Amino acid sequence: MKLLNRREVFSPNASPKPPPWISEEERSVLLKWLIDGSLSFVAKAKEQRSRSDVDA
Repeated sequence: MKLLNRREVFSPNASPKPPPWISEEERSVLLKWLIDGSLSFVAKAKEQRSRSDVDA
């Protein structure tokens, strides 16, 4: 999962509403990861994402 750095979290120009912590893509990846129950899935998801970016 992507962690925000301090600058992003405490930016003085940040909007009052909370940021979208989890994008739609990350949510689906997270659900698969939870179902799979394996930390290695995170690495697999990143590989698949980079491959799909090349294919597209």
